[in-house]
Amino acid sequence: MAKQSKPFDFADPAKMFSDLKVPGVDWQELMASQQKNLAALTKANQLLFEGAQAVVQRQVEIMQKSIAELNDASQAMLAQGDPQAGAQKRFELAKTSFEAAITNMRELAELAGKSNRDALEVINQRALESFEEIRAAIQAKR
Repeated sequence: MAKQSKPFDFADPAKMFSDLKVPGVDWQELMASQQKNLAALTKANQLLFEGAQAVVQRQVEIMQKSIAELNDASQAMLAQGDPQAGAQKRFELAKTSFEAAITNMRELAELAGKSNRDALEVINQRALESFEEIRAAIQAKR
């Protein structure tokens, strides 16, 4: 039985599109542009992933520090025999814990925001490059 040729060979999209012969379209240039788009998306995703890892790592560090501080404070309160002094110590501990929580939330939000800004910058830069490529391609065809 003779081997039947396939009308579209999807293994090499660049070759498939270049065979279409659409006037005014440079398929090689278009494919190169799409590869750059994919590379930019990959880099943006990598930045987001690394940012998420940094946030999780910092959360773990904050939790470990908080547990150690709570343990130390509990030991100090148990060592005190005066209920009045213990109440004052608990109030100070609650205030300090609240201030630390606000500071930690701000830090985590800044970490997440930075990775989001970095990823968005990669996408924005690629979009600007893409517009320039399109403009250059249009001017070359004139």
